[in-house]
Amino acid sequence: MKSLRYDGGRIITLIVIIAVVEGLFLWFAASSFANTQDIKTITTTVSPTIKVITETITTTVAGGGVEAICFSRVEQCDDVIAHLIGEARKSIYVAVYSFTRDNLARALIEAKGRGVDVRVVLEGDNAYASGSDYQLLKDGGVDVRLDGNPALMHHKFMVVDGGLVLTGSYNWSTAAEDRNDENIVIIRDRHVAEAFTQEFNRLWSQTIVG
Repeated sequence: MKSLRYDGGRIITLIVIIAVVEGLFLWFAASSFANTQDIKTITTTVSPTIKVITETITTTVAGGGVEAICFSRVEQCDDVIAHLIGEARKSIYVAVYSFTRDNLARALIEAKGRGVDVRVVLEGDNAYASGSDYQLLKDGGVDVRLDGNPALMHHKFMVVDGGLVLTGSYNWSTAAEDRNDENIVIIRDRHVAEAFTQEFNRLWSQTIVG
């Protein structure tokens, strides 16, 4: 009798264990399904956003693309910039952190003299620094203003005739041309130019007339 009761106990215990394991399995399966649904929902929500960003980047770069690259110290980047200024026919918009390169200031003044709409935004903290061309530009009739950002306006770009963008690490300064390792990238693409023009207009709307 003791043996039968013992066997019966083992059977009951085994049944209980099987029931518990089966219950855990069903719970785990249900949880996994719920998580899968959550993941699918997140994927569905996020994927269109990623797709839009990818398409925007592709559209932006798909046009004329990068036309040229210049590295200071080993190339004359200021000559490249001056040449592009000389080719301008309608508009030149410049936003630059430091401007001390006199030949570039004179190139902008000449462009203004031949009827090009020339606008320049400079970092306010550098406008009256030693060697700054802020006053030279003003005296030459160029519409030059100081940025209204209490922090730094650290841009270094130019938009020419609404179709060409020059950008990079290169400040329009003697240090950038003769001492630092800097770069400029020239992009001829109207979509890129439009984006930079919008940013310039945002800066321009917040400028201070010095």
